Amino acid sequence: MSPNQFLQQLAQCEGSVSVSRGVVSFPDGESFDLASTLSGARKSLASVPDAAFDLQHVEAVPGKTLPKDFAKAVALLERPYLPIGEPDYRAIMAMTQEANTDIVLYQGRQMTFGNADGGYALMPLATPL
Repeated sequence: MSPNQFLQQLAQCEGSVSVSRGVVSFPDGESFDLASTLSGARKSLASVPDAAFDLQHVEAVPGKTLPKDFAKAVALLERPYLPIGEPDYRAIMAMTQEANTDIVLYQGRQMTFGNADGGYALMPLATPL
C-alpha cells in the first residue's frame, strides 16, 4: 500500500482503524507495517529534486504530445510526481493549450501534468520525447 493510499483509506475509516505492534489494520482486512510505509514515503520525498514548486520556471515544449492511448502514455512516466495546486494546474493547462502540447520543461526535465494521487501533479517523463 502506498502512503497516499494509506492516507485516503485512513480518512474514510472514521475511527475504525486498529493499530497493534506497528501494524495498521483496516475494516476491509487490509493491513500494513507502519514503519516500512513511512520509510518508503521518506525515500520518495527525498528523491524530489525541489519541493518548492515555482510556476515561473515551467515552460511549454511546443508540438510534443503523449500517445493517445492512456496505458502507453502512463508507461512513459516516472515517479516521484511533483504535487501542484489547482491554480498552477490551470495555468499550465492554459500554457500548454496555447503551445499545442502535453509536455512542459521544469528543472531541466520534460514532464506532463494532470490528476494523480488525489490531486494535481507534474509527472516526469522517463525518457524525453
